[in-house]
Amino acid sequence: VIRYFNPMWWANQIMSLGVAECAFLVRVVVCLFVISFLMLIRFLLINPVWSRY
Repeated sequence: VIRYFNPMWWANQIMSLGVAECAFLVRVVVCLFVISFLMLIRFLLINPVWSRY
């Protein structure tokens, strides 16, 4: 049960079995990266120092 929460175990599974065998897991990871990147773009507030002058 604990190994399912360990990202190193998942990485080991992908490396040992191959990307083709773990295609669903690879798709989930890529989707999570894309979603987190889009959230970062949406909610990242940039307040440059030169805007204060």
